[in-house]
Amino acid sequence: MVMITGKYCFVQFSETMTGCEVPLPVRNLSDLRFFFDTSITNLNVDVVSINGAMLREFVHSFNYFATGLDLGVFMNPGRCFRLKLTNKTTNEVYYSNVFMYLPNCGYPLLKYWCSKDEFGFHYEPSRMNWIRLPLILDKPNYNENKTEYTDSNGKTRILHADIRKKYRLQTDYMPESMHDKLKIALSHDLVTFNDVEYVETGSYKILEEIFDYDCVEGYMGETEVAVNFVERNTNC
Repeated sequence: MVMITGKYCFVQFSETMTGCEVPLPVRNLSDLRFFFDTSITNLNVDVVSINGAMLREFVHSFNYFATGLDLGVFMNPGRCFRLKLTNKTTNEVYYSNVFMYLPNCGYPLLKYWCSKDEFGFHYEPSRMNWIRLPLILDKPNYNENKTEYTDSNGKTRILHADIRKKYRLQTDYMPESMHDKLKIALSHDLVTFNDVEYVETGSYKILEEIFDYDCVEGYMGETEVAVNFVERNTNC
């Protein structure tokens, strides 16, 4: 694997195409946003099949990958594909991991960002990493911190209350390396799912049950996240 995008980026590039991968879902190519290594200043990105056959030429040519190209114009739902990166200065060619075009996918879109370069990522203002991952946010509940008192009539009154809504985050079966990347993503300054800001409030756990993808083992992961906004009642 070549460090074209950084160790913890969900989009990785290699000089060869591996035979066994777990594809990541995309509704469209706009689900993917990430930085290439800034040392590569003259590049071209194509969309190719999992075997490297050309599907769409010249979809991008800048260090920050962000495009609104509609995959549905040249691809049927359920098809897998890769990104092909050509370093036009050296003529070196690299292939990404596999993605699957699922235009009706219900998985949330994860966006994450830091105010400065962290975790091996390069960052600039308003330019975030985007990825759609096989996970759900369920089991809504509340974290609550409140102070009560009893008034002169013997009634309980709320003096102060902070309420934050929380969810269980649970992934589908993913390789261990994907859990590493997700844990790093959740540790960023800004984390959103479907444009709602969250903060991790639990401890990320890789669960024991294993799913065998023939050449790689998959695990489910679980943690707790909370909406990063506190509803507050103050009667001080």
